[in-house]
Amino acid sequence: MCVELISELPNQTVCPSMRKWLCRCGRCGIEFVAQLNNVKSGGTKSCGCLRRERNTTHGQADTPEYRAWLACRNRCNNPNDKGYANYGGRGITVCERWDSLETFLADMGPRPKGGSLDREDNELGYSPENCRWATNSEQSRNRRSNRYIESWGYNLLLCEWAEISGLNRATISGRIDRGWTPEDAIATHSGCKRS
Repeated sequence: MCVELISELPNQTVCPSMRKWLCRCGRCGIEFVAQLNNVKSGGTKSCGCLRRERNTTHGQADTPEYRAWLACRNRCNNPNDKGYANYGGRGITVCERWDSLETFLADMGPRPKGGSLDREDNELGYSPENCRWATNSEQSRNRRSNRYIESWGYNLLLCEWAEISGLNRATISGRIDRGWTPEDAIATHSGCKRS
């Protein structure tokens, strides 16, 4: 899809790049007038039909589902988004199916109260097979930066071992970093000496 330059409009005295041209929309074929510099820079991509299509009221603009859909697309597609480096910048994509808000809504359904869009496998992109509505707790347990500790035959998150033992995560982590075995780090309560 592109804008075709047909002819320069006559009797213009402004600088060459600001001159207006008769153009043809590559999307719908309608002829329209645009400034040459806007067409060449890509600022003018259609006669306006593309913008009208994007701005079609879907009744979802103020919903949490719409905001989640828009945020995931921005993180993956917009290099100016603050989260781009951790998403699009490292190859995380949004499936083509979710180019449409309506399809995203059909796949994900309504967001439960307190839920947010979560990728089950953080190395894969946003798609119906890899996404769910998750609670804050589920989200926090599904971060790339989480630390897993294997102890007594179980491989659990550090936060899970902290919940089980009643110890602070920093205490367990610090002990392991200082050379304690995972079992000692988890089983020894604060104030107790390690044998």
